[in-house]
Amino acid sequence: MRPALPLPANSTHWWWQVARRRAPAAHFTCGSLWDFQLPPAVAVTAIGEVLSYVSDPRAGEPALAALFRDVHAALEPGGVFLFDVAAPGRAGPEGLREGFDDHRSYSVYSRACETADRTVLERRIVLFRRDGEHYRRSDEVHRLRLFEPDEIVRLLRESGFDVTRLRGYGDLELPDGWFGVAATPAPA
Repeated sequence: MRPALPLPANSTHWWWQVARRRAPAAHFTCGSLWDFQLPPAVAVTAIGEVLSYVSDPRAGEPALAALFRDVHAALEPGGVFLFDVAAPGRAGPEGLREGFDDHRSYSVYSRACETADRTVLERRIVLFRRDGEHYRRSDEVHRLRLFEPDEIVRLLRESGFDVTRLRGYGDLELPDGWFGVAATPAPA
């Protein structure tokens, strides 16, 4: 495994700046989750479909099973692994969802489409952001592996976890096709 790279103190990534303000003493790294070596921890989180993204060719079920074993080994007694993944139906019952949001300083168009076999979702996002009297456009493409919830539960149990499926986090309810998990090491 390659070690993740520390982010420089002057990083310009907006997400890094927010994280640094909220947790000034934290150590941040940048890299693929498939390379990261977990230190001992009381909690490990992967929120926002992190484990579903297929931008790294190593992503997929075998890598996910190995990651679950690594998380289990890193968790201290009483620890928790909290995450969510995308599932079939993430783009709606027909496998296609489009949306447009228009705001004073920006507009967003999005289109999410699942493959016919409901195993991959492609999400295209076009953002128009006001810059003075003009707009700047940015385009993103997200590709996510869609996991069957029962398959995730099976992989977690094989890795030594007790599993609780979540319909949301606190007041945030996850829509169909997006499910959360709280996994704790099973008693020996």
